[in-house]
Amino acid sequence: MRQPVLQEPDFPDVSLVEDYAELGADLFARRFQALHEKMDEHSIGYLVIYADREHAANFRYLMNFEPRFEEAILVVPLKSRPVVFLGNENRLVPNHFTRVEHEVVHFPSLSLLDQPRIGRNSFKDYLMQMGIGNDARIGLVGWKYFTRADGMESAFEVPHYLVETLRSLVGQANVENATALFMHAGHGLRSVVEPAQLAEYEYAACLVSGSVLAVLDNVQPGQSELALARHFQTRGLPACCHPMLSVKEKARLGLPSPSTQRIDRGDFLTVALGLRGALSCRAAYVAGGPDDMPADCRDWVGQVVRPYMSAAYTWIKSLKAGVTGGEIYQAIEQAYPRERHGWPLNPGHLIADDEWVSSPIYQGSTIAIKSGSYMQLDIIPAPARPWFGANIEDGYYVADSSLRQQLAAQHPALYARMRQRRSYMMEKLGFSVSEDLLPVSPGCGYYRPYLLDKRKAFVFE
Repeated sequence: MRQPVLQEPDFPDVSLVEDYAELGADLFARRFQALHEKMDEHSIGYLVIYADREHAANFRYLMNFEPRFEEAILVVPLKSRPVVFLGNENRLVPNHFTRVEHEVVHFPSLSLLDQPRIGRNSFKDYLMQMGIGNDARIGLVGWKYFTRADGMESAFEVPHYLVETLRSLVGQANVENATALFMHAGHGLRSVVEPAQLAEYEYAACLVSGSVLAVLDNVQPGQSELALARHFQTRGLPACCHPMLSVKEKARLGLPSPSTQRIDRGDFLTVALGLRGALSCRAAYVAGGPDDMPADCRDWVGQVVRPYMSAAYTWIKSLKAGVTGGEIYQAIEQAYPRERHGWPLNPGHLIADDEWVSSPIYQGSTIAIKSGSYMQLDIIPAPARPWFGANIEDGYYVADSSLRQQLAAQHPALYARMRQRRSYMMEKLGFSVSEDLLPVSPGCGYYRPYLLDKRKAFVFE
């Protein structure tokens, strides 16, 4: 395998694309058709899909909008049009966004506290009017399902009133957690991202990648974290997670948002920005080289970063349609042993509207990576003190020959940009990239360990 060395490669092209893609009605029609087929296969007469501001991806997948300020409920009958239950502030929103025929029920109990609740039926009354009786089987969809490893396979994570209302109508045995229909890494509907949806996500990927690299380009000692975060650019797109930027010991956590804390030479810095459909993250030292770093960390590049970059190389080389998640896990384990380097989570996962959908990559996984999988390179090392980790997190699209032909025909500009990024990774950075793998983020593969040296980045040779 090639080895990572510091050179001065060309900078990646992180210019923002301007051909932002709107999702068409035909996409949502196909999604409902596929959902009805799954409902029929599982003998589910009704799906009840819950959403709130943070957990709206399954809802938006079907309706092309997510609730703001309030919760929302989508009831999908197997044999009739969907019914959307909305509160006071969201009840008119579907008229502007939703691409499928539907019915809206104004249900004020979904509204914020102390807003009007005048003259409305209960949720149970509405469901009874829809014809849901004690012989119906209902699939309840939230944002998480449970397995034997959780010790509560039949549990629900949605609000209590939903579970109790549905059970009072059809009995406890006829209500099941059906979130896996959407989110399971192997058979969930959302484990594959369609080309039209990817075209929307790429816009977000350009924004987050450009923002993170702008932060790295503009970091200077003496700034506050908040001052540096002004380089985050969202253009108003919804976030898939909170913005992250931190230095010093707080940076070990990775998750904190920026504060007034000042940045000093020799600090370790982590930064991540996530918008709906993309997240980019980097972690490195505010230093011009080893001499700027704490004395006990000056071999950080040799001890931490080079093994980490070799793991990223292995991940990128291994990822292609048909390989199992277990095979990828084992390749990472061999190149970058978990016990030594301390990565606590899955080495990669699916990404979409939500920052983490689910993951086919875990020890012993037999789930095959599918053509159409949108994968996040997300290996998070947690080395023992005094070392800090490293990060080169971005999104990649898996597309076999047939899907690549479809992309080229339907979204030629998008396809050309991803092919250009693939060429950059191979020709300028020295990665071995499978023919199936298309970089969605402009910054894919680009990593600088010393942020005050804006030229040196890792290249494989």
